[in-house]
Amino acid sequence: MAQQVELTVWLKIPDMTALTARRTLQQRMGYGEQLADLTRTDWWRMELDVADEAAALALGEELAGRTTVFVNPNKHGYRVATTASPRERHPELTAVSVVTGFKGDPRATLTLEALQGRLGYGDRVRDLALGTFWTFWLREPDLAAAQALAQQMTLRTDRGTGLLVNPHSMWWRLAG
Repeated sequence: MAQQVELTVWLKIPDMTALTARRTLQQRMGYGEQLADLTRTDWWRMELDVADEAAALALGEELAGRTTVFVNPNKHGYRVATTASPRERHPELTAVSVVTGFKGDPRATLTLEALQGRLGYGDRVRDLALGTFWTFWLREPDLAAAQALAQQMTLRTDRGTGLLVNPHSMWWRLAG
């Protein structure tokens, strides 16, 4: 039976990509008042052929902890769960998460082939998807308004809006 788990992987050191994106949104694109922080993690959705959710979480932990495909324990932290969620950072702010990725990105296919082939997981790992899990920490108490603001900061539609997604080469969705 197919079960899905999501693996989020983050750097233990400061993430310069997220810091640069945050500063650009705040200082150059005019979101300084609304955007308090921006965090980024790698996001993997795994479709696993196991009996139940507990077995899926156990296999996800094994894949993350025992292989070096997803996590380098010297520089990454990780979390395996049934759905991705932001790591708690700013409880007084509204968190809106967005998952982004490149259309036709071969990294998930290559990783799946490695797991099924040389790493010996065979058909237990059915499918993988890869993206980036961005969390906007916003000074906007209304969730719908915060989601609209996160979408405006994410999707590049013209020179003045959006930073994280070029719709011609990338996909995106609100998480959660």
